Amino acid sequence: MSLTHWETPSPRWLIILFAILAIVIGALVGMAVGISPSVYLLFAVTLFLVIVLLTIANLEFGLLVFIVLTYLRVSDIAVHNYGAPSVARIFIAILVGAIFLRWAVTGHLPKGWLKPAVLVLAYALVIFGSILYASDIASAEASASDYWKDGLITILIVALIQKKSTFRYVIWALILAGIFVASISVYQYNTGTFDNNYWGFAEAPLLNIVGVTEGNRVAGPIGDPNFYAQILVVLVPLCINRMISEKRTLLRIIAGLGALVITLAVLYTYSRGGIIALVFALIALALYRPPRLPMVGIFVAIVAVALLLMPDAFLDRMGTLTNVLSGEQDTRSEVSIRGRTSEMLSAWDMFIDHPILGVGADNYPVNYQTYARKLGLDNRATLREPHNLFLEVAAETGLLGLLIFGYILFYIFQCIHRARLGFAQLGDPQFLDLIGAFSAGLIGYLTAAMFIHGAYPRYFWLLAGIAMALPQVLQTQKEALIKE
Repeated sequence: MSLTHWETPSPRWLIILFAILAIVIGALVGMAVGISPSVYLLFAVTLFLVIVLLTIANLEFGLLVFIVLTYLRVSDIAVHNYGAPSVARIFIAILVGAIFLRWAVTGHLPKGWLKPAVLVLAYALVIFGSILYASDIASAEASASDYWKDGLITILIVALIQKKSTFRYVIWALILAGIFVASISVYQYNTGTFDNNYWGFAEAPLLNIVGVTEGNRVAGPIGDPNFYAQILVVLVPLCINRMISEKRTLLRIIAGLGALVITLAVLYTYSRGGIIALVFALIALALYRPPRLPMVGIFVAIVAVALLLMPDAFLDRMGTLTNVLSGEQDTRSEVSIRGRTSEMLSAWDMFIDHPILGVGADNYPVNYQTYARKLGLDNRATLREPHNLFLEVAAETGLLGLLIFGYILFYIFQCIHRARLGFAQLGDPQFLDLIGAFSAGLIGYLTAAMFIHGAYPRYFWLLAGIAMALPQVLQTQKEALIKE
């Protein structure tokens, strides 16, 4: 894949820039060697500095690297497992600096980022404002501290995805990141090497499966199987789309393998919410692009074989879900479902008691026990989460936050709809289908959010930024056609 180069500045200016960067790189590498003789550290520092250099030379390359790093949680793994500084913060600063550097040199600023920035700022005011009335101020402050980085990521992504080619590269960056972690998870599960976390990319905690039965559930770089399933579900429709629509055979094969290993990884999480989300994502994909009957038959056969190969504990766990949905099993008879029912009802009660502003950002856990005792469904004396993103927003930010967050969701799908209409008018069915596949993945993500809270919001804001960039992608394509 060839990347579109950033507007070329004057040769003299470029030579001076690279000379300065070469001096800085040499100095930092020397410092790294002086601090530690570790070859791995030297390699990591050198690689990072080369990536920085390439990012400054080509913003599109930097965007793709940043998306992969974010989706794989490389920065968090490096910080928590190896005591490294936050790569995410450094990279965000580099991208922001590179954008302003390009503006200073070429006078060119990205377009289409103003409204997304206003929406991000509006929700930020709710999050930061909750510090003033939250019972646990420290939790609200921590939530606000995380939010400004997530919101900035959204704006950056909107600013950097300006063209069709960039959007397509971003989709492939997501797919390759998913193939990387899912392949490790599938290998880990089938070899039983759960004591090896594979450098932090393959956690597999021992958790409840059904009743008193416990087992290892793959959790990838996140550490929680339900959230891991949520971010993987997004990628399955994208893989299927690329498997069908890519022109190069090698890329179609890679996408097909991606669909297989990512789907298997979702199954190995044992996440009931993840399975439901995957089904909804595939239904949405089928509505966007109705599949041919032979393809449906092949897919059903593959799923049937995969389910038959799953252990009995998996089928028993999925059975509890079908029993509850059919009314054959009461929610109070299953520990996990009983706990989640208590958590969701408590979130609703918090919203009723604090309807305008909520209890404060990230203040649901400290208020949970007060409400759970009244319900009498959950006897766990620990901090809990609402296990529903939308109830969490309502409980913690009230009607004000719920309305702003709801409008952000509305705007996201409005952007997708406008882009689809526009590319349909331009006679570009393949890109139309790609946007539909992305939308299907986003629907899967939000379906999973019905069963889990927003513990890892960065993924949502990353996906939101990609969606919000689509109107500008359409506008750029129209302008390119006019020039032709």
